[in-house]
Amino acid sequence: MYLGFYYKVVPIIIVIFLLFLFFSDYALISFLIFLTSIGFIALFLLIFSQFSVSIPLKIFAYKFIGVDNNIHNDINEDFLELIPAPLALIDKNRNIIKFNKKFKELCEFENNTENLLLEDLFYEINTDSLSLAIDNCIKGKGVKIDSGISLSRNRTAELKFSLTNLYDQVNIIVFINETTKEKSLEEQFTQSQKMQAVGQLAGGIAHDFNNLLTAIIGFSDLLLSRHKPGESSFIDINNIKQNAVRAASLVGQLLAFSRQQTLKPQATSLTELISDQISMLNRLVGEKIDIIVKHESDLWAVKVDPNQFESVITNLVINARDAISESGIIKIKTSNLNKQSIPVIKGVNVKEDEYIQIQVSDNGEGIDEINLDKIFEPFFSTKQIGKGTGLGLSMVFGIIKQTGGYIAVDSDRRGGGTSFNIYLPRHIEEISEKENLKTDIHYKANIDLTGEETILLVEDEDAVRIFAKRALESKGYKVIEAQDGESALNIMDSIVDRKIDIIISDVVMPEIDGPTLIKKIRLKYPHVKVLFISGYAQEAFKKNLDVADDFNFLQKPFSLQDLNQAVKKVLSNN
Repeated sequence: MYLGFYYKVVPIIIVIFLLFLFFSDYALISFLIFLTSIGFIALFLLIFSQFSVSIPLKIFAYKFIGVDNNIHNDINEDFLELIPAPLALIDKNRNIIKFNKKFKELCEFENNTENLLLEDLFYEINTDSLSLAIDNCIKGKGVKIDSGISLSRNRTAELKFSLTNLYDQVNIIVFINETTKEKSLEEQFTQSQKMQAVGQLAGGIAHDFNNLLTAIIGFSDLLLSRHKPGESSFIDINNIKQNAVRAASLVGQLLAFSRQQTLKPQATSLTELISDQISMLNRLVGEKIDIIVKHESDLWAVKVDPNQFESVITNLVINARDAISESGIIKIKTSNLNKQSIPVIKGVNVKEDEYIQIQVSDNGEGIDEINLDKIFEPFFSTKQIGKGTGLGLSMVFGIIKQTGGYIAVDSDRRGGGTSFNIYLPRHIEEISEKENLKTDIHYKANIDLTGEETILLVEDEDAVRIFAKRALESKGYKVIEAQDGESALNIMDSIVDRKIDIIISDVVMPEIDGPTLIKKIRLKYPHVKVLFISGYAQEAFKKNLDVADDFNFLQKPFSLQDLNQAVKKVLSNN
């Protein structure tokens, strides 16, 4: 039966027999004992070859007893099963020959693979790419397909091919690797980088626009001061100013998205804040839509900018209203979340903390899945042209992020509506909370804004510098202007006959920026008063200042009245 065995063993037996015959008187007995031993060894190897789980040992046993034609059918099946990865064997025409258990579990198909091609196992695959990959593999090239392959609607994979001579013919081993998690992480990282880049771009655009709007609003104020309210010119100029203020509001939304706006956070009760908004929100949504508010009892406090958070709720309610075709319901729900109930948000590592959840949901038409990852991008809108700027949700996103919270969205196009979930960290109010930055620098309108102090005005934008100089001189101040930080240092070094009472400086300037300039000046004049002005928020330069630095900040764009009030307050502050 096993001829290979005898062909290998008989010559050895004859040689040993001749040796025993020559050296021993018991050659025949020794030969019979040896032959019996060989028989037992052959029987052992035959049994071992059937039950061994070690492929190298099984191959040795088969080879030794001469069973060459059983090796492929038996060994290769075990080989595929023992490898802890999804593997399959296909021919050059992509017909599936064999596969292991992990391959079957991953691709989710029946055992019967008769007339089944490799591409039949996938939800989506490019057959042209697959054919090219197999042709290259047959030519001896290592090939991988890592795009355009889907196991199901939400599962992706990659394929690797390797040439083999199993079954005495040229076949191909296919290795499949599920890449759903990797692709998801890659998409999240790409989206994060994209949002960051867009945010930086939006912040830069907002800064430049704020400089322009400061000049427009400022010179409008100067012109308005020369005309009486009844004159036609006064009305025209006032319209210019009002439209510039509206533009400033849009720029503020860009800054909110890029998380570069000036926030004034304070301990706030969301129960009271939202309750105060309900009347206004009801007017916004109309009579056919009901707003249902449900607060958890003893809702924890949060630290937010109340005005900005009102804008968040307003924007979410407006979006919910627009998603409802005729009549419907908008729900606003708040609740406390302890550390054991930390929210799970796709692609976000939520910090372990106690949170307040604010949910704004509707029963409208929902959002397409393809748009869910884009809704927080600036200028992206699913509304009809003319019905939205695409900045509302981007502003919401920016405010929540800048406040230290998280926002997530769920939507169901089958009638489940959309739900926005905001998570804000719980705030435990301390006995004394100190703010390092003084941002509330506006005085009441009826205060005397005139003065005789000397001001060093440092601003690289000509239009803003000219307007600010004229506005301050109109109130009696003596203004020395500098167009950059280097000029300001030279002026401070050359002054001997007068005292600089306050320095008004832009933050972002070429060569020497505002914070660096003030640090250098305070080495010689440690008590000089400072007012920073910028199209960026104070957070953009806060890190460049020492904790002990005493300064005030005025956000661009500002009006003539805003500037004079800010200067008066800084000068009055001891």
